[in-house]
Amino acid sequence: MKKEHPRFPSQFDLGALSSGLWATILPAGLFFWGPMSLLGSLATDEWRQDWKREWKPRSLICTTIFASLLLAAGLPTPTPTGAQEWGEPLFYENPEAPLWPASEQHLWALSSPELAVVTVTTTRLPGAVSPLGTSEVSAELVQLLGADQERMKQAIHRMSELTILRSLFNPDDFDLVPIPSEGHHRYYSSAMDIDVDLVAVRQHITYDSLIPESEVLEVLTVYRADWGGVVTTLTVVRPTANSGDVWVEGIVLDWLNSTDS
Repeated sequence: MKKEHPRFPSQFDLGALSSGLWATILPAGLFFWGPMSLLGSLATDEWRQDWKREWKPRSLICTTIFASLLLAAGLPTPTPTGAQEWGEPLFYENPEAPLWPASEQHLWALSSPELAVVTVTTTRLPGAVSPLGTSEVSAELVQLLGADQERMKQAIHRMSELTILRSLFNPDDFDLVPIPSEGHHRYYSSAMDIDVDLVAVRQHITYDSLIPESEVLEVLTVYRADWGGVVTTLTVVRPTANSGDVWVEGIVLDWLNSTDS
């Protein structure tokens, strides 16, 4: 028996569906494009009247989508992978890591090719599916929210123990100062068959209690995104008196070679 008044998809229904489809392609995913679509559904008086008439089913749709994003970002992330040359991680977890979104961090202390502390962190970017632009969005969010300040405490503490800073540096009292750079770097090795352009962020660590605005450590962070909103972050913390290779190509190429093999 046919319904007398069948319900056809409204513009809101089509907008919600298209937002989900576009989130698999566009950077930032539903956490950005979802609210944009929601605001767009209030653009005209006719659409606002539609909201008044159908606020219950539409609210249920929005709540379901938002709850799904929260749950998905809490799913376990892939295990961080280091280069074979690094051996076993020194630490398998980061006590400073937030409960949400899900993340896992492993830490290595290296003496070759130079003194460095390396962390590899896997994180789920909420609402993202496609790797397109996800690295850039992650790097911008980290800088905007100051998330590196907590994430790097473990690595900075370990590096201070390996240098003369051990008795002078308080790893709970430091500042991260961005170093102006291109924001990305091409890592190339014909021997390893590697040619990839990665989002890269450079920073100095200053400790004003030691010497005002003193640059005691140097940090490089590269971002690599995969499908499913998983972002892998490689961070290298070194003394400022390093080899002069500001892009830490030796360490990063070893890591890329091991993770791609």
